[in-house]
Amino acid sequence: MSTQRHYNALSGVRWSALKHMDHSPAEYRRRLEIPHRDTDALRMGRLVDCLVFTPDAFDARYSVWDGPESRATKVYKAWAAEQPDGVELWKANEVAAARRLAAAVRAHPWVADMAPALEHEPVLQWTDEATGLQCKGLPDLGTGVLMDLKTMRSTRPGAVGRAVMQYGYHGQLAHYEAGVEAMTGHAPPCYLICVEKGTNDVGVFHVGEEEMAVGRDLRRRLLDQLAQCLESDTWPTRYGDGVHDLRLPRWAYLDEEDGLDLVIGEDAE
Repeated sequence: MSTQRHYNALSGVRWSALKHMDHSPAEYRRRLEIPHRDTDALRMGRLVDCLVFTPDAFDARYSVWDGPESRATKVYKAWAAEQPDGVELWKANEVAAARRLAAAVRAHPWVADMAPALEHEPVLQWTDEATGLQCKGLPDLGTGVLMDLKTMRSTRPGAVGRAVMQYGYHGQLAHYEAGVEAMTGHAPPCYLICVEKGTNDVGVFHVGEEEMAVGRDLRRRLLDQLAQCLESDTWPTRYGDGVHDLRLPRWAYLDEEDGLDLVIGEDAE
Protein backbone atom coordinates (compact mmCIF):
# COMPACT_ATOMS: atom_id res chain seq x y z
CA MET A 1 0.00 0.00 0.00
CA SER A 2 1.33 3.45 -0.93
CA THR A 3 1.96 6.05 1.74
CA GLN A 4 -0.96 8.14 0.49
CA ARG A 5 -3.39 5.21 0.55
CA HIS A 6 -2.19 4.18 4.00
CA TYR A 7 -2.64 7.75 5.21
CA ASN A 8 -6.12 8.06 3.69
CA ALA A 9 -7.18 4.86 5.46
CA LEU A 10 -6.23 6.22 8.88
CA SER A 11 -8.86 7.84 11.08
CA GLY A 12 -8.29 11.40 12.17
CA VAL A 13 -8.88 15.06 11.40
CA ARG A 14 -6.71 16.21 8.49
CA TRP A 15 -5.94 19.84 7.75
CA SER A 16 -7.29 19.68 4.19
CA ALA A 17 -10.73 19.08 5.73
CA LEU A 18 -10.38 21.10 8.95
CA LYS A 19 -9.57 24.32 7.05
CA HIS A 20 -13.15 24.38 5.70
CA MET A 21 -14.39 25.04 9.25
CA ASP A 22 -13.08 28.57 8.64
CA HIS A 23 -15.90 28.96 6.10
CA SER A 24 -18.52 27.27 8.25
CA PRO A 25 -19.24 23.98 10.01
CA ALA A 26 -21.81 23.24 7.31
CA GLU A 27 -19.13 23.59 4.65
CA TYR A 28 -16.80 21.28 6.59
CA ARG A 29 -19.45 18.56 6.71
CA ARG A 30 -20.36 19.10 3.06
CA ARG A 31 -16.74 18.65 2.06
CA LEU A 32 -16.60 15.35 3.93
CA GLU A 33 -19.71 14.09 2.17
CA ILE A 34 -18.92 15.02 -1.43
CA PRO A 35 -16.23 13.32 -3.53
CA HIS A 36 -12.82 14.99 -3.48
CA ARG A 37 -12.56 17.53 -6.30
CA ASP A 38 -9.15 17.45 -7.90
CA THR A 39 -7.86 20.64 -9.49
CA ASP A 40 -5.13 21.46 -11.99
CA ALA A 41 -3.20 23.24 -9.22
CA LEU A 42 -3.37 20.21 -6.91
CA ARG A 43 -2.36 17.88 -9.72
CA MET A 44 0.61 20.09 -10.64
CA GLY A 45 1.63 20.26 -7.00
CA ARG A 46 1.66 16.46 -6.75
CA LEU A 47 3.63 16.17 -9.98
CA VAL A 48 6.30 18.65 -8.89
CA ASP A 49 6.47 17.00 -5.46
CA CYS A 50 7.10 13.63 -7.10
CA LEU A 51 9.77 15.04 -9.40
CA VAL A 52 11.53 16.76 -6.49
CA PHE A 53 11.38 14.11 -3.77
CA THR A 54 10.63 10.75 -5.43
CA PRO A 55 11.62 10.98 -9.11
CA ASP A 56 12.08 7.19 -9.31
CA ALA A 57 8.31 6.81 -8.78
CA PHE A 58 7.41 8.98 -11.79
CA ASP A 59 6.98 6.16 -14.33
CA ALA A 60 4.66 4.22 -12.03
CA ARG A 61 2.44 7.22 -11.27
CA TYR A 62 2.25 9.08 -14.58
CA SER A 63 1.74 8.54 -18.29
CA VAL A 64 2.86 11.24 -20.72
CA TRP A 65 1.20 12.08 -24.04
CA ASP A 66 3.76 13.45 -26.48
CA GLY A 67 1.49 13.91 -29.49
CA PRO A 68 0.37 17.28 -30.85
CA GLU A 69 -3.33 16.49 -30.45
CA SER A 70 -5.40 18.06 -27.69
CA ARG A 71 -7.25 16.16 -24.97
CA ALA A 72 -10.49 16.67 -26.90
CA THR A 73 -9.37 14.57 -29.89
CA LYS A 74 -10.23 10.93 -30.53
CA VAL A 75 -6.52 10.11 -30.84
CA TYR A 76 -5.77 11.36 -27.36
CA LYS A 77 -8.85 9.72 -25.85
CA ALA A 78 -7.90 6.38 -27.41
CA TRP A 79 -4.40 6.66 -25.93
CA ALA A 80 -5.80 7.63 -22.54
CA ALA A 81 -8.08 4.59 -22.51
CA GLU A 82 -5.04 2.32 -22.94
CA GLN A 83 -3.18 3.65 -19.89
CA PRO A 84 -3.01 1.63 -16.64
CA ASP A 85 -5.59 2.28 -13.95
CA GLY A 86 -4.56 4.74 -11.29
CA VAL A 87 -1.97 6.69 -13.26
CA GLU A 88 -2.33 10.42 -13.90
CA LEU A 89 -2.23 11.59 -17.50
CA TRP A 90 -0.16 14.56 -18.59
CA LYS A 91 0.91 16.16 -21.84
CA ALA A 92 4.62 16.35 -22.59
CA ASN A 93 4.79 20.15 -22.48
CA GLU A 94 3.13 20.17 -19.06
CA VAL A 95 5.59 17.63 -17.68
CA ALA A 96 8.46 19.66 -19.14
CA ALA A 97 7.23 22.72 -17.23
CA ALA A 98 6.97 20.66 -14.03
CA ARG A 99 10.49 19.31 -14.54
CA ARG A 100 11.83 22.86 -14.77
CA LEU A 101 10.12 23.73 -11.50
CA ALA A 102 11.46 20.60 -9.82
CA ALA A 103 14.99 21.19 -11.13
CA ALA A 104 14.94 24.72 -9.71
CA VAL A 105 13.86 23.42 -6.29
CA ARG A 106 16.50 20.68 -6.25
CA ALA A 107 19.18 23.18 -7.30
CA HIS A 108 18.51 25.45 -4.33
CA PRO A 109 21.58 24.96 -2.07
CA TRP A 110 19.64 24.98 1.20
CA VAL A 111 17.09 22.45 -0.07
CA ALA A 112 19.81 20.27 -1.55
CA ASP A 113 21.60 20.24 1.80
CA MET A 114 18.59 19.69 4.07
CA ALA A 115 16.11 17.56 2.13
CA PRO A 116 18.11 14.31 1.83
CA ALA A 117 18.36 14.03 5.63
CA LEU A 118 14.60 14.28 6.17
CA GLU A 119 11.89 11.66 5.84
CA HIS A 120 9.57 12.14 2.87
CA GLU A 121 5.88 12.20 3.81
CA PRO A 122 6.14 10.96 7.42
CA VAL A 123 2.71 9.77 8.55
CA LEU A 124 1.58 11.64 11.67
CA GLN A 125 -1.26 10.43 13.87
CA TRP A 126 -2.03 11.72 17.35
CA THR A 127 -4.77 12.70 19.79
CA ASP A 128 -5.41 16.39 20.44
CA GLU A 129 -5.33 16.71 24.23
CA ALA A 130 -7.64 19.72 24.42
CA THR A 131 -10.52 18.12 22.49
CA GLY A 132 -9.77 14.40 22.49
CA LEU A 133 -10.04 14.38 18.69
CA GLN A 134 -7.88 12.00 16.70
CA CYS A 135 -5.74 13.95 14.21
CA LYS A 136 -3.45 13.09 11.33
CA GLY A 137 -1.04 14.83 8.97
CA LEU A 138 1.23 14.13 6.02
CA PRO A 139 3.91 16.82 5.56
CA ASP A 140 6.20 16.76 2.55
CA LEU A 141 9.32 16.45 4.70
CA GLY A 142 9.92 15.90 8.44
CA THR A 143 10.20 15.22 11.29
CA GLY A 144 13.20 16.92 12.97
CA VAL A 145 12.46 19.82 10.63
CA LEU A 146 9.17 20.35 8.84
CA MET A 147 9.13 21.47 5.21
CA ASP A 148 6.26 21.80 2.79
CA LEU A 149 6.62 22.51 -0.92
CA LYS A 150 4.19 24.93 -2.58
CA THR A 151 3.90 25.98 -6.22
CA MET A 152 2.78 29.59 -6.45
CA ARG A 153 1.86 32.26 -8.97
CA SER A 154 4.36 34.63 -7.39
CA THR A 155 7.16 34.34 -4.85
CA ARG A 156 7.32 38.05 -4.09
CA PRO A 157 7.42 38.40 -0.28
CA GLY A 158 4.03 40.11 -0.09
CA ALA A 159 2.47 37.58 -2.46
CA VAL A 160 3.78 34.65 -0.40
CA GLY A 161 2.34 36.14 2.77
CA ARG A 162 -1.03 36.65 1.12
CA ALA A 163 -1.03 33.10 -0.22
CA VAL A 164 -0.22 31.74 3.25
CA MET A 165 -3.20 33.58 4.69
CA GLN A 166 -5.55 32.79 1.80
CA TYR A 167 -4.86 29.07 1.74
CA GLY A 168 -4.12 28.56 5.43
CA TYR A 169 -0.57 27.28 4.99
CA HIS A 170 0.36 28.58 8.45
CA GLY A 171 -2.50 26.56 9.96
CA GLN A 172 -1.38 23.52 8.00
CA LEU A 173 2.16 23.80 9.35
CA ALA A 174 0.77 24.30 12.87
CA HIS A 175 -1.25 21.10 12.46
CA TYR A 176 1.85 19.19 11.40
CA GLU A 177 3.87 20.79 14.20
CA ALA A 178 1.31 19.64 16.75
CA GLY A 179 1.56 16.10 15.41
CA VAL A 180 5.33 15.99 15.58
CA GLU A 181 5.34 17.47 19.07
CA ALA A 182 2.75 14.95 20.27
CA MET A 183 4.70 12.04 18.80
CA THR A 184 8.28 13.08 19.60
CA GLY A 185 8.05 15.62 22.42
CA HIS A 186 9.60 18.48 20.47
CA ALA A 187 8.26 21.21 18.19
CA PRO A 188 10.29 21.32 14.97
CA PRO A 189 11.22 24.45 13.03
CA CYS A 190 8.96 24.95 10.01
CA TYR A 191 9.75 26.05 6.49
CA LEU A 192 7.91 26.65 3.23
CA ILE A 193 9.66 25.93 -0.05
CA CYS A 194 7.94 28.11 -2.64
CA VAL A 195 8.52 27.85 -6.38
CA GLU A 196 6.99 30.31 -8.82
CA LYS A 197 5.23 28.88 -11.85
CA GLY A 198 6.58 30.38 -15.05
CA THR A 199 9.79 31.95 -13.76
CA ASN A 200 10.88 28.92 -11.67
CA ASP A 201 12.09 31.29 -8.92
CA VAL A 202 12.53 29.47 -5.61
CA GLY A 203 12.20 31.00 -2.17
CA VAL A 204 12.70 29.16 1.11
CA PHE A 205 10.87 30.82 3.99
CA HIS A 206 11.36 30.10 7.66
CA VAL A 207 8.01 30.43 9.41
CA GLY A 208 8.93 32.30 12.57
CA GLU A 209 7.40 32.13 16.03
CA GLU A 210 4.98 35.01 15.52
CA GLU A 211 3.73 33.58 12.24
CA MET A 212 3.43 30.08 13.71
CA ALA A 213 1.48 31.54 16.63
CA VAL A 214 -1.08 32.92 14.16
CA GLY A 215 -1.30 29.48 12.56
CA ARG A 216 -1.66 27.76 15.92
CA ASP A 217 -4.47 30.13 16.92
CA LEU A 218 -6.28 29.40 13.66
CA ARG A 219 -5.91 25.65 14.08
CA ARG A 220 -7.01 25.74 17.73
CA ARG A 221 -10.09 27.81 16.94
CA LEU A 222 -11.17 25.48 14.13
CA LEU A 223 -10.44 22.30 16.10
CA ASP A 224 -12.33 23.56 19.16
CA GLN A 225 -15.27 24.55 16.98
CA LEU A 226 -15.26 21.14 15.33
CA ALA A 227 -15.32 19.42 18.72
CA GLN A 228 -18.34 21.53 19.76
CA CYS A 229 -20.17 20.71 16.53
CA LEU A 230 -19.52 17.01 16.94
CA GLU A 231 -20.74 17.07 20.53
CA SER A 232 -23.94 18.97 19.73
CA ASP A 233 -24.40 17.54 16.23
CA THR A 234 -25.15 21.02 14.94
CA TRP A 235 -23.50 22.32 11.76
CA PRO A 236 -24.42 25.97 11.21
CA THR A 237 -23.78 27.86 7.99
CA ARG A 238 -21.60 30.95 7.93
CA TYR A 239 -24.42 33.32 8.89
CA GLY A 240 -26.76 30.98 10.73
CA ASP A 241 -30.43 31.92 10.97
CA GLY A 242 -30.02 35.54 12.05
CA VAL A 243 -30.12 38.85 10.21
CA HIS A 244 -26.90 40.83 9.87
CA ASP A 245 -26.07 44.46 9.19
CA LEU A 246 -24.60 45.17 5.77
CA ARG A 247 -21.14 46.72 5.77
CA LEU A 248 -19.82 48.40 2.64
CA PRO A 249 -16.07 48.74 1.95
CA ARG A 250 -14.46 51.83 3.47
CA TRP A 251 -14.06 53.63 0.16
CA ALA A 252 -17.85 53.61 -0.27
CA TYR A 253 -18.16 56.21 2.50
CA LEU A 254 -15.73 58.72 0.95
CA ASP A 255 -17.20 61.90 -0.49
CA GLU A 256 -16.34 63.73 -3.69
CA GLU A 257 -13.76 65.89 -1.94
CA ASP A 258 -11.67 62.78 -1.38
CA GLY A 259 -11.21 62.56 -5.14
CA LEU A 260 -12.73 59.12 -5.63
CA ASP A 261 -14.76 58.59 -8.79
CA LEU A 262 -17.23 55.72 -8.55
CA VAL A 263 -18.18 53.79 -11.67
CA ILE A 264 -21.62 52.26 -11.42
CA GLY A 265 -22.37 49.22 -13.58
CA GLU A 266 -25.01 49.42 -16.29
CA ASP A 267 -27.19 46.92 -14.48
CA ALA A 268 -27.49 49.16 -11.41
CA GLU A 269 -30.67 51.22 -10.97
